Amino acid sequence: MAPMTQRVVLAVAAIALLIASCGDDGSSEGSDAIDSETGASRSNSSNIDVCDLLSAAELSAVLGEAPQPEESEPAGPFTGCSWGTGDVIVSVAETGSIILAPGEDECPSAGLGDESYACEGRVKFLIEGIHVTVSTINPFVTGDQLRGLADTVLSKLAS
Repeated sequence: MAPMTQRVVLAVAAIALLIASCGDDGSSEGSDAIDSETGASRSNSSNIDVCDLLSAAELSAVLGEAPQPEESEPAGPFTGCSWGTGDVIVSVAETGSIILAPGEDECPSAGLGDESYACEGRVKFLIEGIHVTVSTINPFVTGDQLRGLADTVLSKLAS
């Protein structure tokens, strides 16, 4: 991905987060999610430890390496984790519908969860009231790799 394209992707993501945070009505209608380690039910995304959604082994299997996780600062309704300073970024938010940036509704379906989109540099899906985005700013991480990681996250949230 060219540097200009990376900036456009980052700008669109920032705008989407801003729009999402302005539109958050603060409701806490929760769907149950499952803790990836204990299997315990959770009532909303605020209880999800995003950095635990992908293990070192899972990252290595898909990327060939396991960058260290770093928790991201919350952005609007999203909490997140980044591996390798943006090699892989996973963000989650509790919502009744998938949160899209302008033009993302034209991206093809990723075939994940209740609704999904696979755009350049990111895969988004909705599963039981939890919006998940698996993205990258690394031009060497492919869409197939993001899809593989999104499948892993989906399996943990849906089980």
